[in-house]
Amino acid sequence: MIRAILIGIVILALVGVSMFVFMHARLMPTRTELARIDELVREQAAPVENLQRLRAPDEIEYSGTDKRGYFTYLLTTKNQTRKVRADWRIEGGRVEIISVKDL
Repeated sequence: MIRAILIGIVILALVGVSMFVFMHARLMPTRTELARIDELVREQAAPVENLQRLRAPDEIEYSGTDKRGYFTYLLTTKNQTRKVRADWRIEGGRVEIISVKDL
C-alpha cells in the first residue's frame, strides 16, 4: 500500500516537473530574443557602462506566437546605479521595447 502511494507521488512529481519545464521553455524568450532585449534596453538607457538583468521575467503574457512582459535591470553609469523596468514585446519574432522606466 505504501509502495503504491510512493510510486504515485513519484509519477505525479515527474509529470509536474515536466509540465513546468515545458511551460517555462514555451514562455521564456529565446537566447537570441533575450540578447536583443538587452541590446535595445542598453540603447534606450544610454550611456550605460554596465547593464545587468536581475532575474527571469517579472511577468510574461503569451498569446500564440506573441509574448509580452518586463524585466528589471540594474544600470550603472559613471555617476550612478539605478534600477529600471523594461517592458518588451515579441510579435512574430520581432523584438520591441515598449518602455524603460526608473523604479
